[in-house]
Parts: sequence; C-alpha cells; structure tokens
Amino acid sequence: MNLMNPLARTWQRGGGAASNPPSLPPAGPRIEEERVRTWNDFHDGTTADWRACEAPARQADYVSPSGSRYWDGGNRVIRRSNHWGTRIRSCNWFLEGAEAAGKVQTGYCAYGDFCDDADDVPAYRAWTERVAAACAAADVERARIAGLQRPGTAVRLTRRVIERINSRRFVERAETVVCTVARLTETFLVAADGRRYGLHTIQTWASA
Repeated sequence: MNLMNPLARTWQRGGGAASNPPSLPPAGPRIEEERVRTWNDFHDGTTADWRACEAPARQADYVSPSGSRYWDGGNRVIRRSNHWGTRIRSCNWFLEGAEAAGKVQTGYCAYGDFCDDADDVPAYRAWTERVAAACAAADVERARIAGLQRPGTAVRLTRRVIERINSRRFVERAETVVCTVARLTETFLVAADGRRYGLHTIQTWASA
C-alpha cells in the first residue's frame, strides 16, 4: 500500500489488492445533434419562415383538407396556400416574415430550416412582439374608455345606426351623438337626458 497517497487508503485493501477504484468525474452535458425534419414530419409542431417561389408545374404530392398543396423538393418542401402565420394545425409558418390570409401564395422551406423551438425563428419573435404591443395598446384604450364612462362625463360618440327605408330595404349610417353619461347598464348607455344608446352600436368614444 502506498502510504504516501491518501487516496489509495480509500480504495486499496489488504495485500495491496485493488477493490473498487475511485469513480470517474461526471461527464459534461450531452450535446445532441440538431434534428433535421423530413417530408414525413416537417408538419409536426414546427416553426419556419418560408421564402416566396413559383409553384411546380407538376401535380402536388399532397393536398390538405383545407386545400393547401405540398410538393417534396428533395431537400425542401414547397407549399401553396391561402393562409400563412400561426396556428396552422400545430405549426407556425410565416411567408417572408409575415402572416397572410385570403390570397393564394407559394413558398419553399428547406427541411433543415424547420425549428422545434419557435423562438429560434425571428419571424415568430417579431410576431410575439407585435401581439404584445397590440395587447398593451388595447389595455390603454380600454382604460381610456372606462374613464369616459364615469357618470357625469360629457362624451362624443360615433354610433352605427341601421335605418329601415321600407319592408325590403335597410341603410346603415354613422351617427354622432354628444351627451352626458348618467349610468351604464349591461347593454345600454343611459344619458342624463334619459336617452339610451345600445353599447353594441357605439364605435368610438371621445370626450366632448
């Protein structure tokens, strides 16, 4: 036994025979290879920013129930559809960094560019920032309107009014109303002069 080596006392026993050698230090974090999607799974929970291109002249390899057409291009997939953006089934697919609906457009994406983590795609991060900004603006607008709805507040309203011309014809027009708020019910603004205005008809609120 090597008495000069304190560590030896912990794992060597009588006769100098080794029993259980000291354990090796734990291994570092395992580096996993990046997953590359294929034609069989590019549509399962991925996020991607597609680039605009022309649709192939040949028949599509797959047509979804919503009418979107897909072509397998070997190292990429081509999609022709009238809807792009978030919540495309389980995916977030942008076209040139943007959402689009209504117009049929075509784009391609390399299989290696489909991401499992949506935050890895700049177009998705930009979308979340736009949504956050829109929500913040909506909160500010709701707070502004709530202030105008306090009893005693003079307001200028723009209302949507539908007038009946005859039994078969109706006309929609905008009407401006200036009044003082007396109270609000679940469905009406009751003015100080007793008039009532349906809340669903009011399009804009401003101080008078």
